[in-house]
Amino acid sequence: MKKIIYIALLCSFSVSLPTGCARLDLDPYNYASENTSFKNKRDAEMWVNGMYNALRDYNQGQQMYASDLQADYLNAAAGAMEKLPDMHRWSTFASSEHATASIWKERFLIIQDINTGIKGFPNIPEQSEIQELTGALYLGRAYCYTYLVTHFCKPYNSSTATTDLGLPLLTAPTLKNFPPRSSVAETYDFILSDIQKAETLLASQIGAAGADTFTLDAARALKARVLLYKNDWAQAYQVAVALINTNRYPLATSADAFKKIWTEDDNTESIIQLYAAVNAGVYETSDNTNELYLGESESFFFPGQIDANPNVLPTQDFIDLFTTDDWRKDVFLKEVTVGFSSLYAVNKYPRNRELEPIDSYNFYYGHKAKLFRIAETYLIAAEAAYKNNDETNAKKYLNLLRAARGLTAITTSGSNLFADIQNERNRELAFEDFRLYDLNRWGLPVKRGTPQDVTAIRNTPASDYSELNIQVGSNYYYKIVWPIPVDDIDYEQGNWKQNPNW
Repeated sequence: MKKIIYIALLCSFSVSLPTGCARLDLDPYNYASENTSFKNKRDAEMWVNGMYNALRDYNQGQQMYASDLQADYLNAAAGAMEKLPDMHRWSTFASSEHATASIWKERFLIIQDINTGIKGFPNIPEQSEIQELTGALYLGRAYCYTYLVTHFCKPYNSSTATTDLGLPLLTAPTLKNFPPRSSVAETYDFILSDIQKAETLLASQIGAAGADTFTLDAARALKARVLLYKNDWAQAYQVAVALINTNRYPLATSADAFKKIWTEDDNTESIIQLYAAVNAGVYETSDNTNELYLGESESFFFPGQIDANPNVLPTQDFIDLFTTDDWRKDVFLKEVTVGFSSLYAVNKYPRNRELEPIDSYNFYYGHKAKLFRIAETYLIAAEAAYKNNDETNAKKYLNLLRAARGLTAITTSGSNLFADIQNERNRELAFEDFRLYDLNRWGLPVKRGTPQDVTAIRNTPASDYSELNIQVGSNYYYKIVWPIPVDDIDYEQGNWKQNPNW
């Protein structure tokens, strides 16, 4: 049993593993895949809890903010350490980048441990009692592969999906003889197949607002997302609307209710919000946080005064997306003093006193990870309807969300309506790891917006910072799809192809 517990916790601690090498054959796979026995329901519960611990860790921190640093809505602040500078600058982003290699390995760590559970759970006698746990594993695998396909592969294009490079599809614990990369089409089929299995196994675990384990509704939320990314507009719309129409996840009805979602981890609008708590000195929280946005501390010279030292600042273009009557503006943005200037910082992940270690000098910015929010589902319904030539329903679901953010209805049509849908998505899902892939699948350039104050940001050379302008098809645009780690490419000796131009 001790070994079972240790393996289940491996996912939680994998962030501390060396990241210089990303090879998939390295420990802890060897340890987690050999001589592992599952004897009863408790063993299965422990294993699945390990998966949730890992997902909690990796849905905040570097795996969440890396793509946003590379995208267009953030400037590197001049007075703080530069986070992931090569990715932010693009020109020096190389296939040897440790951050992307680390992310690749960490996601496959979870997949390998999930596969160990899928292989071992059939040995447990109480099969009828663990089917929801098995369903959670399939949904977890689909979730991890969705992350990987949207960061390490080209967007789905029906004309080229059968030849575009997808992911190596691991269906069992694998230590050697890894399969070659599949196609993008095969990867999406694999993800949707896992979601279908999860839907069947989670059928009795329907869902409710604030659920902290996977449910049938969570499977449907991921399915709607994946179908949207696959350009299957009719099915994406159908799944999204069916989930909305359950009425289990009502939108916020006031500015205060919306604020509590982000400041207090209130479960309003959350389809899945992973567990985190501090109980009797035991911290079930994540070591990974989004601390880069505020970097606050109590003033050494003026007790009680809070000083901010953000690593990044939102661009003026991003700030200008919000009107004064938008409830999100005062929640997602906060005026702070940077040097001698009053500027806006990102406040979507504020200090969390409920999860903060007692007597800690450092502020804690970890939160209950929100894997699926119903607001995204409204945006999926709106975009899918528009793409399916149904502007009436596109406006319907867009305006329902806007009303829940204090905004009036829009009445535009045609390309102006699609721009409104895009901008609503840009506002609502900001800094949740959506923006870079949205730019890629929409076929848009990465053009960094005007800074709030050019003297407050890093800007040498300007072409790498405030004037970054990566046009579609230009020399650097291929870097919008991350490279496969060079150690894996070398180890596979030609079995795995690198992404184009890397």
